[in-house]
Amino acid sequence: MSLTVRQLACIREQRLLFRGVQFTLQPGQALHVSGANGVGKSTLLRILAGLRRGDQGQILWQQQPMEAEHYRQQLFFLGHQTGLLAELTPVENLCYGRILAGEPVTQQQAHEALQAVNMDHHAQRWVGQLSAGQQRRVKLAELWLTRRPLWLLDEPFTALDVQGVAQLQQRIHRHLTQQGMVVFTTHQPIESSQWRPQSLHLTGH
Repeated sequence: MSLTVRQLACIREQRLLFRGVQFTLQPGQALHVSGANGVGKSTLLRILAGLRRGDQGQILWQQQPMEAEHYRQQLFFLGHQTGLLAELTPVENLCYGRILAGEPVTQQQAHEALQAVNMDHHAQRWVGQLSAGQQRRVKLAELWLTRRPLWLLDEPFTALDVQGVAQLQQRIHRHLTQQGMVVFTTHQPIESSQWRPQSLHLTGH
């Protein structure tokens, strides 16, 4: 199991965002994508998630083109939009989201995941009543529920306090020890004695 990117390039609105991006990620490894605003970090993750196409280059999953049917069933994508339903509670959102992903969970498991991100006391409120930061935490709780090996996380540490950052780092570390893989973006420095991500810095063109 591996994720390989070869000479990937992306053009947006006739502007070259990046080119020549390449890396290989093996089980147990993480990649930190950094760079200034507007250089294409989020776009790169969306390409890796299959939500848009790169303009050049190749992406391989297990040495096969990422268009293979099983690829999306192997990844968990966290973008800027949470995709939560405002008229459901956090527990209902987590249960419904994991059913759609083919990974059904119990309400008890959903409560435990919310507890991990310090949101269990909001478990029965409508998501539409929560702040943007609280909704982000609800979405992050899915990381305690999914069994998918490849995580693509766009700014996962945003809106988290010091304790929340530490808890998420521990969860990522556990995922890596279980031979999972993580590609993530963040503007925050990553300081952890438990795991050392590879680095990819986008400079823009």
